[in-house]
Amino acid sequence: MYSLQQWFSAYWADYRLLVEHHRNSPITLPINCMYQLNRIAAAMLVCAVTGYVVQGYHFAFIPLNGLTPYLPELLLQNITMFGDGVFLLALMLAITTKNVQLHWSILVASILGAILSSVLKSYFDAPRPPAVLETEVIHIIGKAYKSRSFPSGHTLTAFLLASIVYCYFQSRLIQTLALALAAAVGLSRVFIGVHWPIDVLVGGAIGLICGNLAVYATLKWRSGVNAKTHKTILVLMLLPSIALIVNKGDYPLALVMVNLVAIIAIIRFLWTYLIPSEETAYSMMSGTKLYQFTSAIKTNPWVGFIVFISLVTLYRILVLTQGHFDVFYDEAYYYHWSLNPDLGYYSKPPMVAWVLSIGTFLFGTSAFAIKFISPILYAGSSLCIYAILRSFVSSSSAIVGGIVFSSSLLVGFNSEFITTDAPMLFFWSLSLLLFFHAIAKNHIGLWLLLGVTTGCGMLSKYTMGALPLALFLFLCVSARYRPLLTSPGPWAAAVLAGLIFGLNIYWNYQYDFIALQHTKEISKTDGQLFNFASLFEFLAIQLVIFGPISSYYLIKFLWNKMDLSNAQSKQRLPKAIELPEFIRCIAFATFVILIAISVQAFLSRAFANWAGPWIIGGSILVGIAIDQLRHEVSFKTIRAGIILQLLFLSIFYHWPVIQEQLNIEPSKKNTPFNRVAGWETLGQQLKPIVAKYPDALLLSDSRDLIAYLGFYAMPDQFKFARWNANAQNVRDYYDLKVNLREWQGVNSQSFIFVSKNELSEEYLSSFNTAEYIGELNAKPMKDVEREVFIYYVTGFKGYPANDK
Repeated sequence: MYSLQQWFSAYWADYRLLVEHHRNSPITLPINCMYQLNRIAAAMLVCAVTGYVVQGYHFAFIPLNGLTPYLPELLLQNITMFGDGVFLLALMLAITTKNVQLHWSILVASILGAILSSVLKSYFDAPRPPAVLETEVIHIIGKAYKSRSFPSGHTLTAFLLASIVYCYFQSRLIQTLALALAAAVGLSRVFIGVHWPIDVLVGGAIGLICGNLAVYATLKWRSGVNAKTHKTILVLMLLPSIALIVNKGDYPLALVMVNLVAIIAIIRFLWTYLIPSEETAYSMMSGTKLYQFTSAIKTNPWVGFIVFISLVTLYRILVLTQGHFDVFYDEAYYYHWSLNPDLGYYSKPPMVAWVLSIGTFLFGTSAFAIKFISPILYAGSSLCIYAILRSFVSSSSAIVGGIVFSSSLLVGFNSEFITTDAPMLFFWSLSLLLFFHAIAKNHIGLWLLLGVTTGCGMLSKYTMGALPLALFLFLCVSARYRPLLTSPGPWAAAVLAGLIFGLNIYWNYQYDFIALQHTKEISKTDGQLFNFASLFEFLAIQLVIFGPISSYYLIKFLWNKMDLSNAQSKQRLPKAIELPEFIRCIAFATFVILIAISVQAFLSRAFANWAGPWIIGGSILVGIAIDQLRHEVSFKTIRAGIILQLLFLSIFYHWPVIQEQLNIEPSKKNTPFNRVAGWETLGQQLKPIVAKYPDALLLSDSRDLIAYLGFYAMPDQFKFARWNANAQNVRDYYDLKVNLREWQGVNSQSFIFVSKNELSEEYLSSFNTAEYIGELNAKPMKDVEREVFIYYVTGFKGYPANDK
């Protein structure tokens, strides 16, 4: 109870200071702005009167409304919401959370505008377009209102708020945008078929006049700028934010924007008015356990970092328990790899299958078990980045670097899927950490550990080969560390890494280096060369998936070409690495891989994640940049960027749930989860057939079908056969290991043949017997339909002659 009293005391103290500040701040009446707005209002009234005299009350409606089919409905529904009074109150709370004087003006303007609008609508009770014109003549979006047309309430409200913004914000850009948005709202009311142009013109003029009157009155008489009145105003602005979330409204395509604004308004309200300032909070918590914890974080920042990474990782693990995070076909594919422990798997080294098996060993066969290890590996990478910067630069840069990496869009997205990137990035960051310690101490044990982690990285993804190349180039160009090349350490690391990676090379040798063939195919190196568009697209995507704010500070840091010869770092090692040398090494580790994949994108094509390891070096460089450019850095901007990225990722994680709450029907176009939807249903339908024919192998001409249906209908089993008549073109792991030709002539072997298309007589004649069983069907979304045809066949005689 004592703590609660402290909290209220702290809250009231901060709030009173805020109100007093605005009450005592000098105010100048924006006379010029008010004159300009009055002239605009007069011009709108002149247009309204002229149109009425020339063509009558309905003038210009048909030509304007006729443009509706050429405009996106999504755009119109979202624009028209900027005239909704409830939405605008929430928007103003989100944007101007602390402006007490502005809130006073908004209250008076809202009351004045509401009274005038209600009186005029009731007095004239003019019929709207849907009540006058045939539905074949007009285009209507949303509910077809038929009465109380004059004036347009949405337009009045939009111009009323625009006039207040115009008077309070002296930026010409903001003023222009406010009026342009209000005008767009007015036009949208005509486009969606619920108002006549004269309603819009008069409503806009009244809104400007009411806004001017409210601004003049509230700036002249500031009695309303007090704590009691402002609390009432805050409640009146907060309640619309809550109402927006509860009420679905008339425009479903605007619900995403509306709910996002409402949530931001509520969060900003709580953050501004219910959380005391840092100084007040610390004095309030003095002597409590919370105070001791926050003090520990300030004294030992690594505690806060560990808490952050732990919470983010736990959250990402819990996200995986949601039903819409089904396995992707690549994940089901890797799962089948894990059922056959080996040193290689067609196109990839074996590490992804090895680490995936940890999850299935702990939690059984499920989507959660397959994905579980991914967020943990990315958390491990963040910890390695933190350890690198903390050991060789400073604690503050370490925290920034680790958080930048963890919050990047690439890491946040990939944390929910198991891919080869997860173990590779972990071993990349761990190898970097060991390399810096190794060159600082030149201890053979550290070099050997580096060899192990580098070798494990090579067993994760072949891209890992860029790191030892980059580190070798650094040693060659560094005058200080070049002598290390004459010591046994680096070479011992190279030999050990080569021996470990040699396991996969031996596997590839056994299978005619199938991985190289696959890499050539997906790289499309035989296509058109010199693709500038592909290069620019690739580089732009890299900046986005790293984070726009982080990318900005990274580019600024590199562009400045800072003289770091006198830079200071809080280093803890007996033979500390000079910061310029440290940055040079990180630059090699970052840009060797980025340049290599950029060249690949320029010559043919490259996927965004192929250059993923550069984000490790990029995060480290951003951490250094923040440390060295602290006088030029806006920490609020960095924090806002990180929060927005985490918010965006959270929206992605819960998008199907959000769609359901917003009554948005999921489709192929509006959800990224459409590719995994419906496959579990098909797998459950296939299970009885598999049980009926326990000795039959699952046969298909599609890798996707074997992966998905094999995972859901035949868990913990690798009983497959792959149809591919071309022995010179091995398409996947199933084709490599269990091609159907292995059972040619084995009359007793039966198969459950699954295909996305009905099998031709030519296919069916390849077997001694063939029986059509039926179809598997699933329609998880309105435009996503899964259909699989099932056949029971026995005795494979051989591929058709023309299917080679």
